[in-house]
Amino acid sequence: MGINGLLPLLKNHLQRKHISCFKNKRIGIDGHCWLYQIIPYIAEDLFYNVPNKRYVKAFLSKIKSILSHKIIPVVIFDGDHLPMKEHTLNIRQERKQKAKQEAMDALKRNDISRAKELMKQCVNVTREMVNDVIEELIKENIEFIISPYETDAQLTYLQNIGFVDCILTEDSDFIVYGCSSILYKFDGEFVSLYEREILKKVKDLFFYENIQKIAIMSGCDYIEGIKGLGVITAYKTLKKIGSEGLLSFLKQKNLDENFLKKMENAIKTFNHQVVFCPIQQKRINLNPLETNLYFLGDLIGNNVFSKNLNTFATKNLLKYKNTESKNETKRVLTDIMDTPESDDDLNDPKQDVKENSILRISLKNKKKETNFKKKKIVFEEKTSKYFKNLE
Repeated sequence: MGINGLLPLLKNHLQRKHISCFKNKRIGIDGHCWLYQIIPYIAEDLFYNVPNKRYVKAFLSKIKSILSHKIIPVVIFDGDHLPMKEHTLNIRQERKQKAKQEAMDALKRNDISRAKELMKQCVNVTREMVNDVIEELIKENIEFIISPYETDAQLTYLQNIGFVDCILTEDSDFIVYGCSSILYKFDGEFVSLYEREILKKVKDLFFYENIQKIAIMSGCDYIEGIKGLGVITAYKTLKKIGSEGLLSFLKQKNLDENFLKKMENAIKTFNHQVVFCPIQQKRINLNPLETNLYFLGDLIGNNVFSKNLNTFATKNLLKYKNTESKNETKRVLTDIMDTPESDDDLNDPKQDVKENSILRISLKNKKKETNFKKKKIVFEEKTSKYFKNLE
């Protein structure tokens, strides 16, 4: 997960801050990242298929530590597998299967210590786990969204439109996506703050402007990268040869135009992957694209996983609305089921959710955040104005 060597390169430039510094901020949380941090502690039970839902308790404990500092958590989960990432996912699954077999072999040798270490390497975050966590988030009135595809792109989009202020994760891919403010190394009290301008301090403006190409050349989830190139080597190479010399360089590495095409597709994936817009209530590209490409995800979509989970949220689902106050577009939480097609829809508790992702807004947060007068504004009339104000 992430770009090998990127975070260590930035380590000395990250700012150590107490989590309370982000009081009253909306922090987007990488839900799958948290679950992958938790499951190694229950790996043995998962390996033997022993019922164990301690991951739910551990997840909520982390949420409560955020809430205790009057921070508003917005939890984001992965959705369907992205076509562009299929090769990487297959490799990871093969490694997990290999680790599982090695764990079984270690048990046969009575090498319990080795077996336990291997068990940690072969466990997966399952849909059932996400399902269980979401049920509890609903009970606790915690806001969440299931991405059409990857959490990385979804959180990037939410930060771009001001839906969240910071992103809490351990994944360095967010840096390559161009996120402006990321919180790493959360230990319950402190975080390491990354801000995008750090890239200039680490190297120079070229590094800042070409971080995507550098990451892709060194290898990422969407492409294996060029053998022998780490982040630093990729940076030095690209700066020396320039984009125009890339094809000649690839040929020297016994790579061809096909690899260059894969690089271009990887860049498009970082910039235009399909995400869910909670304002427009539909799937869109992360950044506008004239024609969507199949490997970026489906704009129409039929995410069965998210669709099933929608049934949990139907009863008290809250939606995100706009209101104007003091000439600024502000967010207001409303307790209607969905953006209404007509006035009758406001009274229909069984109205289906329009998108295959879920948005959950906290009633508690509603009371805390809305000190200004709330007004109901027709969604369709205000969406374009909202985005205009973001420019």
